[in-house]
Amino acid sequence: EPRNVNDYWNWTQSAIDVADAKLGAENVAFTTGNHELDSNDGKYDPNTTYTTGTQSSFSVDKLVKETDLYEVYCMGCTSSSQSSGGYSSTQISKLTTYLNGVDTNSRKIYFIASHYPLHYFNSRRTANADSVINAINTAVNSKKIKVVFVWGHNHSERDSNYNKIYFPGDTL
Repeated sequence: EPRNVNDYWNWTQSAIDVADAKLGAENVAFTTGNHELDSNDGKYDPNTTYTTGTQSSFSVDKLVKETDLYEVYCMGCTSSSQSSGGYSSTQISKLTTYLNGVDTNSRKIYFIASHYPLHYFNSRRTANADSVINAINTAVNSKKIKVVFVWGHNHSERDSNYNKIYFPGDTL
């Protein structure tokens, strides 16, 4: 465990360096999780534009990769609390704007990378997960696009929906 903010970012930079070396920096995207924002760990401020240092490697609420085959939009976290902070209305609005702007005729796959999952289960609920699901479903249904939502924070092993795939229109 890091003992201070400098240790946290030094260790984070080491992990970034390994990913960049193995995959190529142009093929890697990083978005924030709860520990980057936590007051005991990274103290990352999602309202600050970082131009240097490890923090500048992170993207929140923006398109980070665009090819002829796919796009990657990093949603990330703006709160260190999954259950009380989760996804903010600003994040959901930015996601909706992004999805509204994609080309209906595109055959791309649209990846949305985040940290918090779209949990809607017992005490591990992610605040406003339902609004994120609705934004995605609306875009998928109206534009007939392919969206894949990926996340890193996972405490869902006891979730009765664990390892299930849901499609637009399915009810959780």
